Amino acid sequence: MRHAQPATMSRYRGMSWAPVLFLLAFLVATAVLAFFFLEPALRIANEGTPEARRRVSAYGALAICILILILLGGLLMTLRMGRSVALLATPKRSKPTVYPDAWAESAKRIEVPAPEDMESPDEPDDRDPEKPK
Repeated sequence: MRHAQPATMSRYRGMSWAPVLFLLAFLVATAVLAFFFLEPALRIANEGTPEARRRVSAYGALAICILILILLGGLLMTLRMGRSVALLATPKRSKPTVYPDAWAESAKRIEVPAPEDMESPDEPDDRDPEKPK
């Protein structure tokens, strides 16, 4: 006999791993930035000239802004929030699409000869190959 799973267990079954992987990659990128940039920047902040301090401060602010933009953009892409925003911006259709009947349209365009122009079966056809010349 199978037991019914609680609602909380079935809710996590289709979890997307993309946001988790992105956040882990972002964490690694932040650690690399801290190791290769912030540690030398702190040394310069304590021992450097005022010009070097201003330059390091500007580079640090730029690096943090870039990281924040990458984080926000990546989360928007991995969580697919743009899809729901795009659906809100599209206008609703005012009327349903009309699918015309192809045979009815072709019948409207065909040229049918008048009854007096039609050949009778008694008259020979000009295209008859057995007709003597």
